[in-house]
Amino acid sequence: MNRSERTQPRRERLSKKVVDELQGTGSEYYVWDRDLKNFGVRVTSKGAKSFIYRYRMGGRGTPDQRLTIARCGAISPDQARKIAQENAALVYKGVDPKAENLAAKKATETHRRIKQRLAFNEYCENYLENRVRIEIPKSYNSLRSCLKKHVIPFFGDRLINTITRSDLTELIDRIPFETRSVRSQAYIALSKMFNWA
Repeated sequence: MNRSERTQPRRERLSKKVVDELQGTGSEYYVWDRDLKNFGVRVTSKGAKSFIYRYRMGGRGTPDQRLTIARCGAISPDQARKIAQENAALVYKGVDPKAENLAAKKATETHRRIKQRLAFNEYCENYLENRVRIEIPKSYNSLRSCLKKHVIPFFGDRLINTITRSDLTELIDRIPFETRSVRSQAYIALSKMFNWA
């Protein structure tokens, strides 16, 4: 525990009003939530505020660690409290939240890089097998049929990161208007596919 935490043992129910009223004092200080242990707000000497969660991976004698949840104002105190509770659950299971968050960020970044390198047909297969088959298996067969018949032949092995919104519009326009349900299915599938991360 550092000096600013020892000299400012203030506890409040961290509401939006309480957080908004916190001001810079020329030195860093912390305000801890009255209801959730180790959840608080760090206020810098210049008045910048962020939600934090303090924890220890081990018993007494192990150093405190602090995890920054978010800048105050970016999310509400209730949202930050929920994230702190999720981190507390990880600590209870013996999982370091910082390591867990880093692993998740690396996985997301790896997926982003793979997405940029992949040809559309490869990415489409990846999406069907790793997203649709696992999370919405009932839609797998119909969606695969739609993509195989109307979408994959259009884009082929074109790199996924070169496909634009106008390309998607052109594709949808090429699907016969009489098959409106197919047009709708293709549009929804493509929207979700390109937002998949």
